[in-house]
Amino acid sequence: MKDGERIISEGVSIFKSSNYAEVDIITDSNYRGKGLASIVGEQFIDYCLSHNIQPRWDCDADNVASINLGSKLGFNNPKEYTVYIKI
Repeated sequence: MKDGERIISEGVSIFKSSNYAEVDIITDSNYRGKGLASIVGEQFIDYCLSHNIQPRWDCDADNVASINLGSKLGFNNPKEYTVYIKI
C-alpha cells in the first residue's frame, strides 16, 4: 500500500513453498492504527487462497499486536515450535 510514492504497508512472504506461505506484514510506524495491516493481510490471504497456497501466520509469542491481527484475520489454534540457531 502506498501514500503517493511511499510504501506505507506491505505484505511479503519470507518463507514460501508450493503449498504454504508465511504471512509477514509491516506498516510504517507513522501509519499504524489505521487498519492498513488488516487490508494488506486480507489481500495477501485472498491471493494465497486463490492460488491454492495455505497462508500461515507466524510471530513471536510476545508480539501481542501481531497475535491480535492474526486472530482478526481468522488465524486460530496457535502452535509453538522450536527455532534452531547456530552460535
